[in-house]
Amino acid sequence: MKHILPKLCLWAVAACCITSQATAQYVSTFNGKLEVGLNIGPSNFLGDLGGTRGIGKTFLKDNNIEFTKILAGGFITYYPREWFGIRANFHHTKIEANDAVIKDKGGLENARRWRNLNFRSSITEAYIAAEITPTFFLEKDDYREGKLRPYALVGIGLFSYNPQTQLNGEWVDLRPLRTEGQGFAEYPNKKVYGKTAYCYPVGGGFKYYLTEKFTIGAEVIHRFTNTDYIDDVSTTYIDPATFATNLDATNAALARQLHNRNIVPTNVGYSAPGAQRGDSKDNDGYFSAVVKFGWRLGSEYQSEYRRARKQVRCSNFY
Repeated sequence: MKHILPKLCLWAVAACCITSQATAQYVSTFNGKLEVGLNIGPSNFLGDLGGTRGIGKTFLKDNNIEFTKILAGGFITYYPREWFGIRANFHHTKIEANDAVIKDKGGLENARRWRNLNFRSSITEAYIAAEITPTFFLEKDDYREGKLRPYALVGIGLFSYNPQTQLNGEWVDLRPLRTEGQGFAEYPNKKVYGKTAYCYPVGGGFKYYLTEKFTIGAEVIHRFTNTDYIDDVSTTYIDPATFATNLDATNAALARQLHNRNIVPTNVGYSAPGAQRGDSKDNDGYFSAVVKFGWRLGSEYQSEYRRARKQVRCSNFY
């Protein structure tokens, strides 16, 4: 019996270690490497319609704050390294612009104000992005709690859109009207645009770890895109007679009414066939500034050194 008791004790201790380790592995499957969360905040459109004083410019110079909408969605980020993450994002928002908001300053902005076009569209996007935290290498320990971590982000994704314009209080889909002659034999260089396009998000933000698992932060992302037709405006005015030869009677009548809504006499030349309707040199884009809430899945974060130590000890003793 004296020989059996020590063996039983050893087996019991070993069982304790194995059971404890198996439980720990189950609970910490992700080891804090997977984060899920929510984003919400304002978004806005940057394209051909609307704008401010002078000639139209890209990015924030022509931003119209009055058309700010709300973007909301979620994200999942996998961190193979604490300083590097691969993120999947899913968002929905609406965008809008209107030439009518442009103020007459007696300059080049009047060409856009006279154009008198408006649009809105829903945007649903999904993208994959790389998230890099360079300041991680300046940290003195491996705890997250209480840390402020800025990061940069770049990615690629897809988004859906469907430009509409308002007519007599109702919203009309613009894509079927081919307002710039897209797909018409008379304009072979103008291709029909689809309802989806690529986006290339670029930006950055910061997160603050309230605990080892929970974060709050802010992020600003601009989406470059591969389309100039989010607002259905890109190139030149066309001969309105071509609508009747390429569209059915209903759409042809709408297209004639909506492709040219200029508020100055047509003989001025601003909306004559071949005159500039949009700026095809710069594609459309949109941006957002969101508040982020994140949660790391799995057990508390542990350094490689501490995990290695745990593997040779029973968890009950530390």
